[in-house]
Amino acid sequence: IITPMASDYVKPQFDGRITLLKILASFVNPSDVAQITVTLNVNGVIITGTMIGMKPYYDGIAEKLIETIRSPSEEINIVVKKDLEKIFEDLKQPPSLEELEKGYDFEFIYLKNAQFHTGGDFLPHEGTYWIGKIESVDGFILGSFAPIPLPG
Repeated sequence: IITPMASDYVKPQFDGRITLLKILASFVNPSDVAQITVTLNVNGVIITGTMIGMKPYYDGIAEKLIETIRSPSEEINIVVKKDLEKIFEDLKQPPSLEELEKGYDFEFIYLKNAQFHTGGDFLPHEGTYWIGKIESVDGFILGSFAPIPLPG
């Protein structure tokens, strides 16, 4: 008897969940205002949060990073913060209309207020940003997920 090895496994080429997530991403990612609450299963980890566009994601990350810059010199702080603002300004540019019309391939999901389910708790809390590859998602639901409190 020949037993297949894990390395022999080939993921099916068509994957409906990835296609649906890419469709959702194609609406949300280029938008400054569109949002969808989702719960994802990524390699067994439950992640819940609000799916947001590329620009709001990078705005939020830039703001958090710039807030953490601390140096003994205010001049260094100003220079570093300006450099970071420039870097994030370039990163957060959504695809052009021409790219969208050609079928721009959205490969990532951007979440704000991301929470990770760890058995009985959610970690961390508001203000957390998360980015993940759509192809890494094993399953998802639209809406948030919260554990049902046990009677006691």
